[in-house]
Amino acid sequence: MILFYIGLVMIFQLSVRGSTMIAPLYAIHLDVTPLELGLVIASVALCPMIFGIYLGRISDRIGFRLPLVAGSFSGGVALILPFLFRDNLFVLYLTQLIFGLSQMLTLVTMQNLIGTLSKEESRSNNFSFLSLGISISNLLSPFFTGLSIDYFHYRFTYLFLSVAAVIPGLVLLFPIRTVKQEWTKENVSISSGFFDLFRSPQLRNILITSGIILTGIGIYEFYLPVFGSHIGLTASMIGFILSVHASAYFFVRLLMPFFVKVFKENRLLMYCLWVTGIIFLLIPYAQNPVLLAAISFVLGLSLGCCQPLSIAMAYNHSPSGRTGEVLGLRMTINKIVQFLIPIAFGSMVSALGFFTIFWSSAILCLMSGWLIRGK
Repeated sequence: MILFYIGLVMIFQLSVRGSTMIAPLYAIHLDVTPLELGLVIASVALCPMIFGIYLGRISDRIGFRLPLVAGSFSGGVALILPFLFRDNLFVLYLTQLIFGLSQMLTLVTMQNLIGTLSKEESRSNNFSFLSLGISISNLLSPFFTGLSIDYFHYRFTYLFLSVAAVIPGLVLLFPIRTVKQEWTKENVSISSGFFDLFRSPQLRNILITSGIILTGIGIYEFYLPVFGSHIGLTASMIGFILSVHASAYFFVRLLMPFFVKVFKENRLLMYCLWVTGIIFLLIPYAQNPVLLAAISFVLGLSLGCCQPLSIAMAYNHSPSGRTGEVLGLRMTINKIVQFLIPIAFGSMVSALGFFTIFWSSAILCLMSGWLIRGK
């Protein structure tokens, strides 16, 4: 059953990864200003930033099937808008807003479902399998999205991505046995507010660290296509580099059981954050596509190693009945930073280059790795 749901996530993730690549390239095609480009990139994080915690509570309260269907269908609607209304910047903003909400609802609910279906001793492995499935989609989607943009243009690429987003929802419309959680009075009273989640030092540190990890992933996924376009790469070449990056996720997650045995979880996260910070410092200097692909592969190794660890640690330290809320809060922290950075630095890209974007992520990762050392 877990593999079945991971398969659905893989299909939906094709649209997620394709959307993160096509949105900035389509905005550049529309000849937007640097500030407008920053707004396009930031807009996908706006709704998750506002509603992320409440979306996480939904699966805790009503189960998994309805949120997954709603997230899948709303994602399909969002991605088909640029196909129906061509070369319209306002429609692109609307697509980003709706798809950000659907992505958050679908992925947080699926993470909560995988955690609920798993026993505590197998939870880390199952989250690694989930991350491995997502990495396969991330490997395939950029390459085919780039080819589709070059040969079928942006409109039909959005149509293809819309179909991928809707497929999981269509499958879940049929009667499928799923998991429904017990909801008690104790659970409801505990969930009255989310600020008390920060009272646990361990959970607070995990949420902040995992939020920074997700922020690094988001910054790379959105700004690498912009940077690649800036140095004259084609959409196909950009898709190839992103696929090389995703292949590192696939490779490192095969070795995750070995790394977990050799290193403690916190120390492994510290090393990953330091490597990630160093790579972000180097990206603006990588003007050659081969060098950029090599750097992207190393970045994929570091980010791909610590992402499933952060999910499992956040789930394991969650209060009873509030796992979805904690996972939603984890994503919300990421979306706050992902929303603010493009707006704060979007207008500065033309003046200072891409150093402001990538180096701000580098500082976050290096500082986070320094703070969690030895803990």
